[in-house]
Amino acid sequence: MSSLRELKRRIAAISGTHQLTQAMRMVSVSKYNRALALHRAYQPYKAQCDRLLQALGGASLSEARPLRRVLYVLITGNRGLCGVYNQELLRHLRRELARQEAPWKLIICGKWGQENAADLPFTPYTLPDIPDSRQSAELARLLLEAYRSGEADEVYFVYQEFHNVLVQEPVCRRLLPMQAPAEEADTGESFLYVPDRETLREAIARRVLCGQVYAWLLSAATGMHGATMTTMRAAADNSGAMLEELTLHMNQLRQNAITTQVLEVSGAALQEEQA
Repeated sequence: MSSLRELKRRIAAISGTHQLTQAMRMVSVSKYNRALALHRAYQPYKAQCDRLLQALGGASLSEARPLRRVLYVLITGNRGLCGVYNQELLRHLRRELARQEAPWKLIICGKWGQENAADLPFTPYTLPDIPDSRQSAELARLLLEAYRSGEADEVYFVYQEFHNVLVQEPVCRRLLPMQAPAEEADTGESFLYVPDRETLREAIARRVLCGQVYAWLLSAATGMHGATMTTMRAAADNSGAMLEELTLHMNQLRQNAITTQVLEVSGAALQEEQA
């Protein structure tokens, strides 16, 4: 049976862990709510940009060309403590790279991925826990330059697609060349293009590209903070249950020690009376 001193040390350690996990859970809840609000609020804007590009006949960046080089962009979290979120992403990326026959390059966004994919040649790229539209536009600009310069003929994003707080799915989505729009039904609408159709087509295509990058980054951030929130909640619940169990055990040991002392004193007093 554990001594009282050992139990006190264990209770102090578990109490600190419980407080830490509770604090991290509260932080992750705040970040999750913020990322989810941005993710939902951005969808109508992205849908409207897609509709305008479709009306203009698609983007000039949708033409296929011979595949010589492929660029992958991996989006992981900046830290762990989010269950298997990051591990599943890295396994999914390795499967994609194993199937890829063309030469490839890799950009990793997220400190966890950069620290745990040392066996893969990659270029690091720093993003905060919740990126904003300016940062996503900068990343989109770098990827577009790589595509137009011929450094990459296809660009893919590997990230966790957010469904809900409990479900995130590792996926590999093609960013460039952009997907050609489907045939749009004739709605009878007429458009006046100012200054001209091609200028508008190029401007909207850039906005759609930046919007797609931003939407995927928000989806990844929302899923990551949701996974962290779930993991920290489970850790806080487990440490709290363990804390209650150890406290009860310590109280039982104290009661046993007090009862033993009372019995010893009573026995000694009885012996003295009999003597």
